[in-house]
Amino acid sequence: MHLQVPLSRSCASVLVVSLMVLASLTVGGLASAVAAQPEQPEYDIIIRRGLILDGSGIVGYKADVGVKNGYIYAVGDLSRATARRVIDADGLMVAPGFIDTHSHGDQRLAPAPLSSLSQGVTTEILNPDGGGPTDIAKQLADLEAAGLGINLGVFIGFNAVWERVVGLADRRATLAEIGEMRRLIAHGMADGALGVSSGLYYAPAIFSSTEEGMAVSAAARPWRAMYSTHMRNENVGILAAITETMDIGVGAGLTPDITHMKILSPSLAGKSADAVGIIKQANAKGIYTTASVYPYTRSSTSLTAVVPPWVQDGGRSAMLERFANPALRERIAEEIERFIEIRVGTPEGVYFPQQRVTLADEMEAMGGVRPGEAVMRILEVGNRSAIYHFGTEEDLHVVLTNPYAAIASDGGMSDSNAVHPRRYGTFPRVLGRYVREEAILSWQEAIRKMTGLPATMLGLVDRGFIAVGMAADITIFDPKTIIDRATFENPKQYAEGVHYVLVNGQVAFEHGALTGVKAGIALRKHPNAPSRPMNPPYRVEANGTGAITVPDPGFLVNDIHFDFAFRQLHDDARATGYLRLRDSVSGLEAVAVELGKLQVADGWATISGRALVNGREERVFRLIVDERDPFAGGRATISVWIDGLLDTRGTLTFGSRLQIVNTP
Repeated sequence: MHLQVPLSRSCASVLVVSLMVLASLTVGGLASAVAAQPEQPEYDIIIRRGLILDGSGIVGYKADVGVKNGYIYAVGDLSRATARRVIDADGLMVAPGFIDTHSHGDQRLAPAPLSSLSQGVTTEILNPDGGGPTDIAKQLADLEAAGLGINLGVFIGFNAVWERVVGLADRRATLAEIGEMRRLIAHGMADGALGVSSGLYYAPAIFSSTEEGMAVSAAARPWRAMYSTHMRNENVGILAAITETMDIGVGAGLTPDITHMKILSPSLAGKSADAVGIIKQANAKGIYTTASVYPYTRSSTSLTAVVPPWVQDGGRSAMLERFANPALRERIAEEIERFIEIRVGTPEGVYFPQQRVTLADEMEAMGGVRPGEAVMRILEVGNRSAIYHFGTEEDLHVVLTNPYAAIASDGGMSDSNAVHPRRYGTFPRVLGRYVREEAILSWQEAIRKMTGLPATMLGLVDRGFIAVGMAADITIFDPKTIIDRATFENPKQYAEGVHYVLVNGQVAFEHGALTGVKAGIALRKHPNAPSRPMNPPYRVEANGTGAITVPDPGFLVNDIHFDFAFRQLHDDARATGYLRLRDSVSGLEAVAVELGKLQVADGWATISGRALVNGREERVFRLIVDERDPFAGGRATISVWIDGLLDTRGTLTFGSRLQIVNTP
């Protein structure tokens, strides 16, 4: 995010004074030189005549988009404006860049992620299912150092923290270990993690209790982030697992998120409505709960997924010792076979993409051994990636249309031909097959599930929408041709129909090829950007007047005065109202000239837009109002960001007034 390192008041003063000095030098050689220069274009890029699907779920509308300094500076009729480059989007759809909340992407490809950009993905979130390193600061720094073709964010992994502190054994954590895991979670959040992920289906997290998961994850409570989990059970115990996910998330003070939701067991065909119903009921009661889904009826994970947890207790070496024990081998084979029957039905439903054979093929090659024996023989050589066939299209449709479910790949950056095709086709597949061909979703709802919804789930405030002041992550595609080409037999086939992808205002993908631009950034959690529901389906408002105190070296004064009033209806493309800011230390004054989206949650609001600064220059801005800031002792704060000039947060002074309205 772009709200991490506040400028000092002195820096802001220097910037504003410099602008004033430059504006006043109108005599002599400098004036002549300026007059001799050709007029500068108003924008870096103008996207003309596209159909805007802005990420909020409203019906698309025709407009131009003006991009400057990495941000969206204007949305509307720009037919008289000039730009360094014009992209003709006539006949195309213009959407926010797609946000993949569940990426197992190959981080070596981060500088040039063709598989992601060709799908229109501009942001991926790493460390899902509880995995990843526990040193978040180092991970983000390493990603940035290599250069990024897209934006990358990360979770702090519960499994990784548990393994580091408790190990791989099936036992309860001590109070001291709970404390140490909480410290690691809190540290990871402070270093920029966007939330906590867990994989309760996998060792060692499978050995943890609900109460332990809640106690450890609660260390992230002040950040009001996501608790995103691969549930403990996606088959016959799915309803209880959904309830456990909500118990952990709500108990920890986080947003429960059920990642890659599916009806895994063939025996549960038709039960998707029951599972989705739990999520809908929770939201109806005010318990914000989300999910994600990929558009396939085959999953992908390791072969150890069909090995009972007790066999994996202690790690791989302990598992192999149990395999080698004649007294246990028969029992293990039987339990593996029960897992296979529950998960996919028959051995033909287990496919190994690297070897391009099924488990049934391997059984035959081993002389006709039973399924459980074949699995153990394979694992004795080494673990394998496996694709498991599950479920029905009818159940997938129910999960896809869940209004609280985002689209996520469970894949991410790849250049391999031995993977699940979701790494190459997830987002175009939804748009081409389930929108255009089958009409399961509308265009605007599908785009919302790829952009605005995941952005708000993650707690992002600067992307996910086509609106003035947002980061210019933009995907431009042809609704008539967009489709996936990847198959299970030949996964490495890039999607079609995406024409241009902008990452932070630069064209990173154009007509099937990378441009070489590395404009991505590492996204870090902002303390005043909570995971939150999208705007309710009625009018929202935010009003305020007064001042905020911003602590600075050498100053402790009520130095930023504000006066604003914003209003937006559910189907409005932008807010209406006004904003005036004055920094009494630097002399900076800003007046809004165009507003973007107003986003409102309980006691919280944010808006972006474009402002006239000191009556001379227009800059985009972003405002966050937080009535109960956990990092300010529960007091109200306002965060102010003006592109290149100001980035700070302060507490309200006595006599200031705020009002946020999000009720009918």
